[in-house]
Amino acid sequence: MLPAPTVLSLHCLVLAFACVLAGCAAYDQQAAATPTLEQRVLELEDRMRRLEAESLAETPGQGPAQVEAQIRDLEAERARLLTRYYEQHPAIRVIDRRLDTLHGQLQPPEQP
Repeated sequence: MLPAPTVLSLHCLVLAFACVLAGCAAYDQQAAATPTLEQRVLELEDRMRRLEAESLAETPGQGPAQVEAQIRDLEAERARLLTRYYEQHPAIRVIDRRLDTLHGQLQPPEQP
């Protein structure tokens, strides 16, 4: 026959359970504050897009012939990379963003 639990042992059990719950809550708050890998990748891609746009804006005076030459070079590099990687590969995505930016430079500005 088991002895009846004492008030002290019940108190210790409740205290231990409360500590476990408090620890779980702290872990959940920390996990919520930590970005997921996908969020981090999206943030870095957005940052790269902004940096590329800034670097292209800092080199004004490129004529259409120079922009078209860069487009041809990037398209050749993209084709070479596609022999080894899928289209979702980060290197190909960077080239795609550069190509989008360069194609945008070739288009005349919209009139309001």
